[in-house]
Amino acid sequence: MQHPPTHEQIAIIKTRLRAVVVSAVAGSGKTETLCARVRHLLAQGVGPHDILILSFSNKAVSVLHRKLGRSIRISTFHALGKSLVEQRASFNGKKIKIATPRQSLLVLRAAITKKTAVRDQAMKLGIDLRTKFERQRLFKFLCDGQGNPSLLRSLAADAESPYSAYASFVDQLLPLVKRYNELLRVQGLIDYGAMLRRGRFALAQQPLPYTYLFVDEYQDMSGAQARLLSALSRRTENVMIFGDSRQAIFGFAGGIRQNMEHVLDGPTTMPLTRSFRLTHQTAALVNAVIGGRNAVIGNGNGMRPSLTTSATAVSMENEIVTIVEGLKTGGIAATEIAILARTKAQLRLIEQALITAGHHATPAHSAALPAHTQKVLSIFTLLNRNANELAQQQKLSALQRRFFGQKLLKITQLSVDRKVLNACLRHLFSGVLAPSPSGRYEAATRLYLYLLRSATGERKQTEATTELGRWAAVSEKFRTSNALRAFISKLRAQVPVTLSTIHAAKGDEWDHVIVAGVTDGSIPFYREISRGDIEEERRLFYVAVTRARTQVHLIHAPFHHAPSKQSFSKPSRFLTPTVRNLCKAIPPESTSAISSSSSSSPSLECS
Repeated sequence: MQHPPTHEQIAIIKTRLRAVVVSAVAGSGKTETLCARVRHLLAQGVGPHDILILSFSNKAVSVLHRKLGRSIRISTFHALGKSLVEQRASFNGKKIKIATPRQSLLVLRAAITKKTAVRDQAMKLGIDLRTKFERQRLFKFLCDGQGNPSLLRSLAADAESPYSAYASFVDQLLPLVKRYNELLRVQGLIDYGAMLRRGRFALAQQPLPYTYLFVDEYQDMSGAQARLLSALSRRTENVMIFGDSRQAIFGFAGGIRQNMEHVLDGPTTMPLTRSFRLTHQTAALVNAVIGGRNAVIGNGNGMRPSLTTSATAVSMENEIVTIVEGLKTGGIAATEIAILARTKAQLRLIEQALITAGHHATPAHSAALPAHTQKVLSIFTLLNRNANELAQQQKLSALQRRFFGQKLLKITQLSVDRKVLNACLRHLFSGVLAPSPSGRYEAATRLYLYLLRSATGERKQTEATTELGRWAAVSEKFRTSNALRAFISKLRAQVPVTLSTIHAAKGDEWDHVIVAGVTDGSIPFYREISRGDIEEERRLFYVAVTRARTQVHLIHAPFHHAPSKQSFSKPSRFLTPTVRNLCKAIPPESTSAISSSSSSSPSLECS
């Protein structure tokens, strides 16, 4: 541990209780405590092969392996389920294999081939389940739904999900799902969604060689994972699970805020209440948000949270730029600054504002794909250098048209048929007529995306759309593609600040965290308000404010949700009078000066 263990940590490390739920606040060192508990057991003579540790992602498993080595079994729930199924199959002399994505898609195609009512209904809605794209989307839908009908309905009901097209006939899809699973069984295959369910059944028919079972981040469990854990706990002498129920934020993806009394047999709850990440000021804010008196104990004095009210979404974006500039001027490294928002759409607008102001930002939800940008800039150059010639398209010879077609294919390194290429040439001809450099950049982008989709499909096009959209707003500042290329190259040489949805930020931390859109309709989200279920949104806000080691910056501004065509202007209901009193209210025009002074003089912000 990086600090002396607290009395709470020592009690957990040395306990002899059989079943323990460790309720750990954000930043309380729960993973370090888990590792210290394991090391204590090893020092007491417990063999490494007697210990099983389960977590919820390959990333978390890798972290635990780095801390504890490879001699201890550390696994995701799904990987354990897969191993249990394979062991049972081997024991019974049967051949059961995990279906590869390609095999699963082939089985799904076979399930769809039979003419069914759902296929006809989908066709009426313009969805042809027989196409490769729809098969891939349906397969991803089934994987994300984990075979759970209620989760499938929830995913389809989300207007922002890629599965919203299925919303009106999810129940009719269920027989198709059943046929798909039957075909998998006939071929001796199981898919990702079946690993947990069939792993639990396989567990009852074979010995379990572990004496100590640990689970990290229990609040992320789905119903199927909870049932597997319950079965495991009945076969294991000692069970200890770590987590923070206040960070249960994945209900939309099947996560269930479990009552551990229903999962484990008579567990004892042991708390970790001191956060080594949060200051006293941030901890006070957190307690006001979750309604718990001293539920979270901070670790030292720090800066008061700030609260800025912006009149428009655009002014909020400008305020964020000003805060970032003030922090960087005050010596805060870009790597220690994060901007969090409820939706990716909000982050895209903030990213464009930062880029236009000359600040590099990296969205956590989408990787930078500079190759796409370079290709569009080359098409932009082609437009500029041949503007006069392309403007006279009617006078171009067949040889000249072929030259421009070959040039496009060489730039993009794609292969398409003549019909698609001719359509691209029409885009090229119309692009040269754009009256501004930004218009030509947009024309080059449209041409490239059309060509990319024709050659590679929608997924690649979607990835490229996100990448190319980063530069749309700033392109109007540059008359030539070379000037824009130089700006992008210089910007990418900077160390970036982080942009992230709140969901994706869980598990990370930074010195300064800017939470954008603290507005009813955004946080809490409009859909949860209409359902009358905002407690998960409160937990989401808890996750946002607990990412900051030094200071939280909250910004309220009007929020427009384009997919639902709704606008919201009231401050978030989470900004209660108590929360507001704990924050330093910052007039928008004062943000720059206050951000800069707070960075260089932390004592001025201490309460």
